[in-house]
Amino acid sequence: MRVISLGLIPTLLVNCGPPAFHAGADGILCPDGFEIEVIMRSGPEQGSWISMAFAPDGSLFISPEDGRLLRLPPLIGEPPYGNPVPISFPIGRAQGLCWANDSLYLNVAGQANEDGGLHRLFDHDQDEIGRAHV
Repeated sequence: MRVISLGLIPTLLVNCGPPAFHAGADGILCPDGFEIEVIMRSGPEQGSWISMAFAPDGSLFISPEDGRLLRLPPLIGEPPYGNPVPISFPIGRAQGLCWANDSLYLNVAGQANEDGGLHRLFDHDQDEIGRAHV
């Protein structure tokens, strides 16, 4: 006959519950041990920011609801981090952004004659995508 120890059952029941949460920035609930920090908010002229992707250099590319893609320099030090700058490529409203193989891929919802489709931004002259001001 096998004997089963029940000594671990109270420990398992206590440790298997849901994690504890606390209110972070703007009242967003996050698990204890994590923090939420507001880094920046979209401006009224941009509408909502609908997609974002980090570039290999740490800069953040943002696709606003209205207007061109924006580039925020790498977040170094403490806020404020500076303002996002529109990139020179004349497209925006990307529903999805992804950095892969030294390229920024954009998925723009819409008709082909309105810049809809999958786009690939590649820096042929190595001056870094998005460094140029409009």
